[in-house]
Amino acid sequence: MKGFTLIELSVTIFILMLLLGIVFNFNAFNKDFFYLKEFSRKLNTAFGIANFLAQQTKTYQNQTVCAYGIYFPNNTSYETLAFTTSTLACDYVVNTNLQNFLNNNLASKKYVHSNLEIRSNPLPKLALKDTLERGSIIFSTNQNCSPPINPPLLFMYIYSYTDMYFLYQQAGSQWQRIQSPSVYLCLNFRNDHVKIKVNQTGQFYIIE
Repeated sequence: MKGFTLIELSVTIFILMLLLGIVFNFNAFNKDFFYLKEFSRKLNTAFGIANFLAQQTKTYQNQTVCAYGIYFPNNTSYETLAFTTSTLACDYVVNTNLQNFLNNNLASKKYVHSNLEIRSNPLPKLALKDTLERGSIIFSTNQNCSPPINPPLLFMYIYSYTDMYFLYQQAGSQWQRIQSPSVYLCLNFRNDHVKIKVNQTGQFYIIE
C-alpha cells in the first residue's frame, strides 16, 4: 500500500508540474505576442500628441515652444520632447539656426507627458517615452528596411508647418534632413515583427 501511495503521489506531482509548465509557457507566449503591439500603440500615441500640440502655441518657463519631436537616441528607445526658443519667430530659428536649436534643446531635454504637461524631469508612467526590451528598431526610407539609417533620429513637428522634419545625425556631424516622403520603422522582438510608416505630414501607419 505504501509503495502504491508513493507512485500515486509522484504521478500527481508530475501532472501538476506539467500543467504549471503549460500555463507558464502560454502566459509567456501571450505576453510576448502582445508586447510589440503595445509598444507600437504607445508610439502611435506619442506621434499623435506631438502632432496635436504642434498645431497650437504654448510656452514653457517664459520660452516659446516651437516644435515637438519623437527622438530616437538609439535602436531601442524613444522620447517625446518639446523644443523651445526665446524668440517668437519659430520659422526663422528653425530655418537659419537649426543646429543650435536642436543641440541646445537636446542638451536640456523637456519631456512631453500624456496629460500634455512639459517637464524637464519625466514623470514615471506619464512621460511619452519607452524602451523596446530585448528587441530593436530598424529605420529606413525603404519599405524593406534596407539600407538602414543609423540613429539618433528625430521626427519633428514644427509649429504652423505642414510637413514634418525627418532628421538624422551621423557620429560627430551636424543634423541633416532626410529628403524622403516617408520613413519606415521596422520593430523586431523575438519572432514578432511590426512595420510602421510615417509620412511627411506626420501620419502614422502600422502596415504590418
